[in-house]
Amino acid sequence: MNDLPERLDLPAPRYQPFVALCGVVALWAATWFLPFMPHFADDLWFYPILTLVVAVWCWRSRTDPAGLWLDPRGFKVSNGWITGSYAWTAVSEFKIMYLPWHTWIEFRDKTQSDLDVAHYIRAGVMGRSLEDVCRTLNAFRQRVLESAA
Repeated sequence: MNDLPERLDLPAPRYQPFVALCGVVALWAATWFLPFMPHFADDLWFYPILTLVVAVWCWRSRTDPAGLWLDPRGFKVSNGWITGSYAWTAVSEFKIMYLPWHTWIEFRDKTQSDLDVAHYIRAGVMGRSLEDVCRTLNAFRQRVLESAA
């Protein structure tokens, strides 16, 4: 695959914080329209906490957005709260893992071989298909390994 760019940025769509914020607004609206329901009165503490969590998440997604950034040295992946940087020579081949309730890209960090910890990339947030992101990751990795040999 010689048509690979030197660098590739796959940021997550910017509408995700907006969707979460709309969800919180809808929950707050429900409390205004149903104030006399007994179960709402017992759970009103939940709404300020949820609003705070979503507000922090929206702020965090603006300051450190989710996405995948590839360059000749390695890649950086951010899923919102968790960010990791990995060298191409330090990771295993990328594979798509299928479960009935979720699908993701899995890879292993060779520097942590004693722990045998798998790392995951949720490619659906990158605005591309899972297969396309996995193929691109493996092509970048293969290019670096071939040039090092």
